[in-house]
Amino acid sequence: MSKRILYVTGHFPSLTETFIAREIAALRAQGLDIAVFPLRGCEWIRGGWAAVPSARRLARLVQELRGDRARPALMRAAGAALRAADIASRRWPCDHVHAHFLGLPAVTAYLVAGLIGKPYSVTAHARDIHAESTPEAVVRQARFRATCTEHNLRCLARKFPDAPFELVRHGLDPTAYARALPNGRGAACRILAVGRLVEKKGFTYLLQACRALQEQSFPWRCTIAGDGPLAGDLRREAERLRLTRRLTFSGAVSHGEVVRLLHRADVLVVPSVVARDGDQDGLPNIVLEAMAAGVPVAATDAGAMGEAVVHRRTGLMVAQRDPAAIAEAVEALWRDPELGETLVAAAGERLRTEFRHTSWAAKLRTLFLDGSAEP
Repeated sequence: MSKRILYVTGHFPSLTETFIAREIAALRAQGLDIAVFPLRGCEWIRGGWAAVPSARRLARLVQELRGDRARPALMRAAGAALRAADIASRRWPCDHVHAHFLGLPAVTAYLVAGLIGKPYSVTAHARDIHAESTPEAVVRQARFRATCTEHNLRCLARKFPDAPFELVRHGLDPTAYARALPNGRGAACRILAVGRLVEKKGFTYLLQACRALQEQSFPWRCTIAGDGPLAGDLRREAERLRLTRRLTFSGAVSHGEVVRLLHRADVLVVPSVVARDGDQDGLPNIVLEAMAAGVPVAATDAGAMGEAVVHRRTGLMVAQRDPAAIAEAVEALWRDPELGETLVAAAGERLRTEFRHTSWAAKLRTLFLDGSAEP
């Protein structure tokens, strides 16, 4: 019988976390049985703790975390754990619990696993590493711990020196992004940026770069795809810089629409920064998707960007918070099509060798089956 794994996630399905859906599909293809328990919208089980036979066990598990100085919202995690444990014990008995993201998902997985007497594991990503807290006991007691970049491995080793993490990259299938026809060159450079409208994405610097291009009479059009708390501020900034005739805010879009936008783009700009609260990108999946779609990438040196974008080999890399450098990179890719073609070819090869989805799914499968894997 296939091993049954209960995934605990914040949102599912999520427009900004399509890598989780790809991972699940790849693992199912390799023979694992997976169900998903998303925390978004999870309500306290009717009747509270007393309604569940294992309530006393849950209370003890929560008490064990109360002394941890990095304690998150335990009551919310406890309520989610009751519902997830009910699913795992009655409707879909599982063999292993896995959390995507530290913080609340990891704490919930810890509690669920304790309630049903099964092992659990965690995957860490970005904000959950740099700007959120997770009890050390939750991280340390996991059967295994994974993360998607070498940059994250170094950060996590400093934060949890006694709990080593395994590298499990977000792979993808390049054939899913191939263009049916070559992308014809238009009269203006078509710039694309994709991501949540939050500080760490650095979109304000892209707007300033567009203003610089406009002042230089460079032909451009730009689409920013995504939504988030800074949407209003960015729109007002675009109006102040007089960019609205050439700039489109498309809002949140489906994954299929992201692929269509990539197929129409001449360059993907990823202007990420380290936010004031420490939050930062790992390696945005849109970078890998652009590489698969044959779109040259201009990105900043934030987070783990350099693990995919190697300057003048697989893309162009510039310093954070430097609009002039972003504008220069866009212009260079537009003025020199041969440079773009060279970068795209090398990026595709790096994608096939370092980010092959089947290889990383196989490593994760081994971790689920054995709890360890060769580095």
